[in-house]
Amino acid sequence: MTAGMIVWREGMFIAPQHLQHLDRELRASMASLGRLDLSGDDFGLSRIRINQDLLATGKVVVSEAAGLFPDQTYFDLAGELFLDVPDGTVDQILLLAVPLHNGGITIVGETRGLHRWVVRDALLDDITDADAPPVEAELAAPGACLKLASDDLSGYACIPFARILEKTAEGRVVLDDTYLAVCIAIGASQRLLARLQEILSLARARANNAAMRLRLAQGAQSSASLFGERLELELLNRSIIALQAAQHHPWMSPRRLYGLLAELLAGLDAHAARTTKPDVLWNPLDPTGAFEKIITQLRGHLTLEAHANVISLIWNGELFEKRRLLRLVVPQRLLDEGRRPILAISDPGQDRKLGELVPKACKLAGISAMPELVTLGLQGVRLTHLPVAPPELRDKPDTAFFAVDTGSLLWTRFIEKKEALGLHIDERIAAPAATLYLIG
Repeated sequence: MTAGMIVWREGMFIAPQHLQHLDRELRASMASLGRLDLSGDDFGLSRIRINQDLLATGKVVVSEAAGLFPDQTYFDLAGELFLDVPDGTVDQILLLAVPLHNGGITIVGETRGLHRWVVRDALLDDITDADAPPVEAELAAPGACLKLASDDLSGYACIPFARILEKTAEGRVVLDDTYLAVCIAIGASQRLLARLQEILSLARARANNAAMRLRLAQGAQSSASLFGERLELELLNRSIIALQAAQHHPWMSPRRLYGLLAELLAGLDAHAARTTKPDVLWNPLDPTGAFEKIITQLRGHLTLEAHANVISLIWNGELFEKRRLLRLVVPQRLLDEGRRPILAISDPGQDRKLGELVPKACKLAGISAMPELVTLGLQGVRLTHLPVAPPELRDKPDTAFFAVDTGSLLWTRFIEKKEALGLHIDERIAAPAATLYLIG
């Protein structure tokens, strides 16, 4: 069915088809908005699909999207939107944008991204008279377009929906898999649904463990002594019911899901005799940070496995041959655990020299800061050579170990931006191999 609002112009003749279409549009809009779980000035996406295949060509293409802009304009895209990502783009937020209404400026036209409403011609049938000829009409839909956060966004209402880590030398656009789009329905974010499934799986495992402990202890202990275990199992069972219901209700808002997770966290904190941290706070403008914090804390409560003492992360060397740059995406949960980072660099035949050479030949920082550091010859995050390997690690031939200064401003910016970590190694180290250890 043809969709879009009627464009009313001076001198046009009003036919029944115009009013019939207006009635259909109002009913469809009310039905779409009625399905959404909105509170206050919530805005964001109710669904979105990005063409993953075309990222390899340097383009971001949104095949479909629907939702609510910050100015409360509802939209449902009828066609694809695309953006050619400029070469050299690093750590940029992608936004779905629509021009705002400005007094005295024509807001209806044919140019997407310039006009608030984009016009197209259509034929409207009379639903009350099959013999009546169709009427020509102009229909308009929101003139949504794709923007980068570095663009001039004055005069636009925007919805952040993805983060570009970088556009590689080969022209491929790399998106951040950990980024959560600003949305008004959890079904719009597959990443969020995956995190929900993870917490549900951990909660079920913890509940099964608690139920087994209760069954084994019932014959030997009084009901009063098992009161705490019963409360723990009841908390887990209630939360599992609520979360699995959310999993089957894709129209639920992220705000409501966050509230369900916060209730579970509050109960687990109480069971562990802890007070809930003050940073447990829903932020609709930063769902990635809000959910990452609470899910990390829930994972710590619910996991039954032993805490890994040492985790090793291998650097991505795709850009090393052309740019002498290694890249590493560090999971946010590992950073939140406060682990101690140790950088190991190896180069055959240079084990005695690496301790002095690496701090001079290497620059460690967030990927967005790397171009400036390399171009201006500035120092990255300070690396302190360790004469021997930390007790958690073993000494290796041709390998030197370095403590990473986590108090450095560059390291703090890397943490705040939630971006990839970069390591630039100049030609003084011919054939390097690098590993980042996180010790906790």
